[in-house]
Order: sequence, then structure tokens, then C-alpha cells
Amino acid sequence: MTAADRPGAAILWAHRGASALARENTLVAFELAVHLGATGLESDVHLSSDGIPVLVHDPRVRRGGRWIAIASRPAAELARWRIPALADLYQSVGTDLPLSLDLNDVRVARTAAAVIETAGSVGGDAAVRRLHLCLGELDELEALAARYPGASWVHSARRASLPRALGEHARRLSGAGVGVLNLKWPDWGGRAAARSAIELVHLAGVRAFAWDTQRASVAERLLIAG
Repeated sequence: MTAADRPGAAILWAHRGASALARENTLVAFELAVHLGATGLESDVHLSSDGIPVLVHDPRVRRGGRWIAIASRPAAELARWRIPALADLYQSVGTDLPLSLDLNDVRVARTAAAVIETAGSVGGDAAVRRLHLCLGELDELEALAARYPGASWVHSARRASLPRALGEHARRLSGAGVGVLNLKWPDWGGRAAARSAIELVHLAGVRAFAWDTQRASVAERLLIAG
């Protein structure tokens, strides 16, 4: 068990790897993030034309003056463009760190299945447990959590878009097998409000994450709040 595996342990995610210092979503960026002490890696996933999960944010990339769909090219060709497959990431840095993936491909269910299959084939159940699979669409998220309970499912949202009050929403997530609520950091509120909001979420058995936390002062404030 790594430090980040402990229940309630904070995870400091390297967003698309060490993307301030290297090209985002490349093996160099992920390797550098591990070297610098990240306790979790974050990326985005799409499927290549041969159904392999690859780590890239957008559904298209610009090559030779034109836009090319990720879904139209095999993973081996994408690798030559420095777009790694998920299996390449595991081969490069191992499976010990939590890995958060935004399911950006419109074929969400197929992508989730491919990601879970890849993690399981490389690192077994432990690697699947360390997956944090993020989605904003709540109904689809709940359906996937029911189908694949081994992974950690994350509702990434803005607070204004939640269909219920915070505590009630967290209880809905918990009941559906979704273990994390991930809000943009200002949505948790100021210092006192954030502590209260996070306690509500924790009472439901759900972890509280904060995305777009890119300054040390913000990270420290949120860590203190829980």
C-alpha cells in the first residue's frame, strides 16, 4: 500500500504530468512528475482507431497543417506523435501511484471498459483500484460505477450544476458507488465554508477533491479544510 492508498489520504495530482515543465500528456512529463514527488498522476483518455486507450486531452490533434481525429489513427502511429498509450504509461512509471483519467472520448462506456481492462492486465486488481475515472454526466457515471465497482469513480462538476444540496448530492453519489466529488476549488467556498462543506461530503462516505488547484497557497488552504 502506498501513502496515497490510505483512506482519506490527500493526493497531489500532477495535471497531465509535470505539464509546467514538459509537454503535457507525454511520458517525459509523467516521468518528471514522479521524480518531483507527485503522489498521483492525472491525464485524459481517448480511444485510438484500434481501440487502445491513449492519453490526450482533445479528440483531434494538428499535424502537418490539418486537424486529425484521434479515433482515426492506430495507437502505434499516435505514439510516434508523442501521444502515449495507457499501457506505455504503466510500463514507464509502474502502477503504484493513483491515476486519474478524464473520460473525454464520446464513447464513454467503451473507453472506460478499455481503461479498466488495460489496468487489470498490467497491474491486476490493485491497479484498477488506483484508477480514478472522472465524468461530469451523472446518470452515465452512476451506470458505469454499478458496472465496474472495482475502480474509484469521480463526479467532476461545478457546484452550481449539482441537482441537489451538497450533502444530499454526496449521499446520492455514495449510494451509487461513486466515491469522490471533485469540484473546482473556489466552489468549496472560503475557509470556514469549505471545512463545513467538506465535512458534509465526508459524512456521506465520499472523498472531496478540488480541481484547478494550481497554487501552493490554495492547496494548503484546501488541505487544512480536509
